[in-house]
Amino acid sequence: IDIKPAPTAPDGEIMMIKENHFLDIFDSADMSLSFFGICIKNAPLLIFAIRLLTAGYPARIKDRNLGAKLLNKVKEVVRGNYDVNTFLSQVDNWFNFQANSINRLPEKVQNQRLTELRDYRDCLVAFFAKFQPKSLNDWKTEIDKIFDESTTTKKIIDLYTIHSGKGGEGHYTFIIYPENMPIEFEKQSTEERQQEQHNIYVALTRCLTRA
Repeated sequence: IDIKPAPTAPDGEIMMIKENHFLDIFDSADMSLSFFGICIKNAPLLIFAIRLLTAGYPARIKDRNLGAKLLNKVKEVVRGNYDVNTFLSQVDNWFNFQANSINRLPEKVQNQRLTELRDYRDCLVAFFAKFQPKSLNDWKTEIDKIFDESTTTKKIIDLYTIHSGKGGEGHYTFIIYPENMPIEFEKQSTEERQQEQHNIYVALTRCLTRA
Protein backbone atom coordinates (compact mmCIF):
# COMPACT_ATOMS: atom_id res chain seq x y z
CA ILE A 1 0.00 0.00 0.00
CA ASP A 2 1.49 3.29 -1.10
CA ILE A 3 1.24 5.61 1.92
CA LYS A 4 3.06 8.92 1.81
CA PRO A 5 3.29 11.38 4.71
CA ALA A 6 2.16 14.97 4.34
CA PRO A 7 4.99 17.40 3.49
CA THR A 8 4.70 18.98 6.95
CA ALA A 9 4.55 15.69 8.89
CA PRO A 10 7.24 15.31 11.59
CA ASP A 11 9.66 12.41 11.58
CA GLY A 12 8.31 9.36 13.35
CA GLU A 13 9.39 5.89 14.37
CA ILE A 14 8.11 2.40 13.59
CA MET A 15 9.06 -0.59 15.75
CA MET A 16 8.27 -4.29 15.73
CA ILE A 17 7.78 -5.60 19.27
CA LYS A 18 7.52 -9.21 20.35
CA GLU A 19 4.42 -10.08 22.32
CA ASN A 20 6.34 -10.79 25.53
CA HIS A 21 7.74 -7.23 25.41
CA PHE A 22 4.36 -5.58 24.79
CA LEU A 23 4.13 -3.92 28.22
CA ASP A 24 7.59 -2.40 27.72
CA ILE A 25 5.91 0.17 25.46
CA PHE A 26 4.27 1.77 28.47
CA ASP A 27 7.13 1.39 30.94
CA SER A 28 9.21 3.93 29.00
CA ALA A 29 6.48 6.00 27.36
CA ASP A 30 5.33 9.52 28.21
CA MET A 31 1.94 8.70 29.76
CA SER A 32 0.76 12.28 29.25
CA LEU A 33 0.44 11.53 25.51
CA SER A 34 -2.35 9.64 23.79
CA PHE A 35 -2.26 5.89 23.17
CA PHE A 36 -4.13 4.20 20.36
CA GLY A 37 -4.23 0.42 19.92
CA ILE A 38 -5.97 -1.25 17.00
CA CYS A 39 -6.69 -4.82 15.94
CA ILE A 40 -8.49 -6.56 13.08
CA LYS A 41 -10.03 -9.16 15.43
CA ASN A 42 -12.07 -8.73 18.59
CA ALA A 43 -10.60 -11.47 20.79
CA PRO A 44 -6.95 -10.30 20.72
CA LEU A 45 -8.14 -6.76 21.43
CA LEU A 46 -10.00 -7.96 24.52
CA ILE A 47 -7.10 -10.15 25.65
CA PHE A 48 -4.65 -7.26 25.42
CA ALA A 49 -7.08 -4.96 27.26
CA ILE A 50 -7.17 -7.52 30.07
CA ARG A 51 -3.36 -7.74 30.08
CA LEU A 52 -3.07 -3.98 30.42
CA LEU A 53 -5.63 -3.77 33.20
CA THR A 54 -4.00 -6.65 35.06
CA ALA A 55 -0.64 -4.85 34.85
CA GLY A 56 -2.19 -1.70 36.30
CA TYR A 57 -2.48 0.33 33.10
CA PRO A 58 -5.82 2.07 32.47
CA ALA A 59 -7.26 0.69 29.24
CA ARG A 60 -10.63 0.51 27.56
CA ILE A 61 -12.06 -0.69 24.26
CA LYS A 62 -13.84 2.20 22.59
CA ASP A 63 -16.59 0.18 20.95
CA ARG A 64 -19.70 -0.02 23.11
CA ASN A 65 -21.52 -1.77 20.27
CA LEU A 66 -19.03 -4.65 20.45
CA GLY A 67 -19.59 -4.87 24.20
CA ALA A 68 -23.36 -5.12 23.63
CA LYS A 69 -22.81 -7.85 21.04
CA LEU A 70 -20.64 -9.78 23.46
CA LEU A 71 -23.31 -9.65 26.15
CA ASN A 72 -25.91 -10.82 23.62
CA LYS A 73 -23.64 -13.75 22.73
CA VAL A 74 -23.52 -14.71 26.42
CA LYS A 75 -27.32 -14.68 26.57
CA GLU A 76 -27.46 -16.73 23.38
CA VAL A 77 -25.06 -19.28 24.88
CA VAL A 78 -26.83 -19.76 28.21
CA ARG A 79 -30.44 -19.36 26.98
CA GLY A 80 -31.67 -18.11 30.33
CA ASN A 81 -29.76 -20.68 32.39
CA TYR A 82 -26.45 -19.14 33.44
CA ASP A 83 -24.26 -21.31 35.66
CA VAL A 84 -20.65 -20.31 36.29
CA ASN A 85 -19.69 -23.98 36.71
CA THR A 86 -20.97 -25.08 33.31
CA PHE A 87 -20.51 -21.92 31.24
CA LEU A 88 -17.46 -23.10 29.29
CA SER A 89 -19.27 -26.32 28.37
CA GLN A 90 -22.20 -24.22 27.20
CA VAL A 91 -19.82 -22.18 25.05
CA ASP A 92 -18.49 -25.37 23.44
CA ASN A 93 -22.01 -26.63 22.73
CA TRP A 94 -23.05 -23.26 21.32
CA PHE A 95 -19.95 -23.07 19.13
CA ASN A 96 -20.43 -26.56 17.71
CA PHE A 97 -24.10 -25.93 16.98
CA GLN A 98 -23.37 -22.61 15.24
CA ALA A 99 -20.46 -24.12 13.29
CA ASN A 100 -22.65 -26.95 12.03
CA SER A 101 -25.26 -24.43 10.93
CA ILE A 102 -22.62 -22.37 9.09
CA ASN A 103 -21.34 -25.49 7.31
CA ARG A 104 -24.74 -25.81 5.65
CA LEU A 105 -24.47 -22.33 4.14
CA PRO A 106 -23.08 -21.63 0.64
CA GLU A 107 -19.35 -22.33 0.58
CA LYS A 108 -18.40 -18.77 -0.33
CA VAL A 109 -19.65 -17.41 3.03
CA GLN A 110 -18.58 -20.28 5.30
CA ASN A 111 -14.99 -19.20 5.99
CA GLN A 112 -15.87 -15.63 6.92
CA ARG A 113 -18.71 -16.73 9.21
CA LEU A 114 -16.52 -19.34 10.90
CA THR A 115 -13.77 -16.75 11.45
CA GLU A 116 -16.28 -14.43 13.14
CA LEU A 117 -17.71 -17.29 15.21
CA ARG A 118 -14.26 -18.34 16.48
CA ASP A 119 -13.50 -14.71 17.33
CA TYR A 120 -16.59 -14.41 19.52
CA ARG A 121 -15.91 -17.78 21.17
CA ASP A 122 -12.36 -16.68 22.03
CA CYS A 123 -13.73 -13.40 23.45
CA LEU A 124 -16.15 -15.25 25.74
CA VAL A 125 -13.50 -17.69 26.96
CA ALA A 126 -10.92 -14.94 27.63
CA PHE A 127 -13.41 -12.71 29.44
CA PHE A 128 -14.70 -15.58 31.58
CA ALA A 129 -11.17 -16.71 32.47
CA LYS A 130 -10.31 -13.24 33.79
CA PHE A 131 -13.47 -12.13 35.57
CA GLN A 132 -15.36 -15.35 36.41
CA PRO A 133 -18.73 -13.53 36.32
CA LYS A 134 -21.20 -15.09 38.73
CA SER A 135 -24.29 -13.83 36.90
CA LEU A 136 -25.42 -12.07 33.74
CA ASN A 137 -25.46 -8.83 35.71
CA ASP A 138 -21.78 -9.37 36.53
CA TRP A 139 -21.08 -9.86 32.81
CA LYS A 140 -22.78 -6.55 32.04
CA THR A 141 -20.93 -4.71 34.83
CA GLU A 142 -17.50 -5.89 33.70
CA ILE A 143 -18.26 -5.38 30.00
CA ASP A 144 -19.39 -1.80 30.68
CA LYS A 145 -16.06 -1.11 32.41
CA ILE A 146 -13.97 -2.24 29.44
CA PHE A 147 -16.14 -1.28 26.47
CA ASP A 148 -16.48 2.45 27.12
CA GLU A 149 -16.80 5.25 24.57
CA SER A 150 -17.09 8.12 27.05
CA THR A 151 -14.56 10.95 27.02
CA THR A 152 -12.36 11.72 30.01
CA THR A 153 -9.48 14.00 30.90
CA LYS A 154 -7.68 11.03 32.48
CA LYS A 155 -5.07 9.50 30.18
CA ILE A 156 -6.29 6.08 29.15
CA ILE A 157 -4.94 3.55 26.66
CA ASP A 158 -7.70 3.45 24.07
CA LEU A 159 -8.18 0.26 22.07
CA TYR A 160 -10.16 0.01 18.85
CA THR A 161 -11.35 -2.47 16.30
CA ILE A 162 -10.53 -1.38 12.76
CA HIS A 163 -14.13 -0.29 12.26
CA SER A 164 -14.37 1.77 15.45
CA GLY A 165 -10.87 3.25 14.98
CA LYS A 166 -11.57 5.10 11.75
CA GLY A 167 -10.91 8.79 12.23
CA GLY A 168 -8.99 8.33 15.49
CA GLU A 169 -5.26 8.74 16.12
CA GLY A 170 -2.67 8.60 18.88
CA HIS A 171 0.88 9.76 19.62
CA TYR A 172 1.74 6.16 20.45
CA THR A 173 -0.03 3.76 18.13
CA PHE A 174 0.29 0.00 18.13
CA ILE A 175 -1.25 -2.67 15.91
CA ILE A 176 -2.03 -5.93 17.68
CA TYR A 177 -1.05 -8.94 15.56
CA PRO A 178 -0.52 -7.06 12.27
CA GLU A 179 0.35 -10.40 10.68
CA ASN A 180 -3.37 -11.26 10.83
CA MET A 181 -4.04 -8.63 8.16
CA PRO A 182 -5.44 -8.99 5.61
CA ILE A 183 -7.95 -11.67 6.47
CA GLU A 184 -8.09 -13.97 3.46
CA PHE A 185 -10.23 -16.99 2.68
CA GLU A 186 -11.31 -19.07 -0.29
CA LYS A 187 -13.76 -17.55 -2.76
CA GLN A 188 -13.29 -14.10 -1.25
CA SER A 189 -14.99 -11.51 -3.41
CA THR A 190 -13.16 -8.56 -4.97
CA GLU A 191 -15.09 -6.22 -2.69
CA GLU A 192 -14.07 -8.19 0.40
CA ARG A 193 -10.40 -8.17 -0.66
CA GLN A 194 -10.58 -4.41 -1.22
CA GLN A 195 -12.13 -3.92 2.21
CA GLU A 196 -9.27 -5.87 3.80
CA GLN A 197 -6.75 -3.60 2.05
CA HIS A 198 -8.69 -0.60 3.31
CA ASN A 199 -8.46 -2.00 6.87
CA ILE A 200 -4.67 -2.16 6.56
CA TYR A 201 -4.59 1.45 5.39
CA VAL A 202 -6.72 2.55 8.36
CA ALA A 203 -4.44 0.72 10.80
CA LEU A 204 -1.24 2.16 9.32
CA THR A 205 -2.41 5.77 9.28
CA ARG A 206 -3.53 6.25 12.92
CA CYS A 207 -0.10 7.25 14.23
CA LEU A 208 1.06 10.75 15.16
CA THR A 209 4.57 9.97 16.45
CA ARG A 210 5.53 6.37 17.23
CA ALA A 211 4.08 3.08 15.97
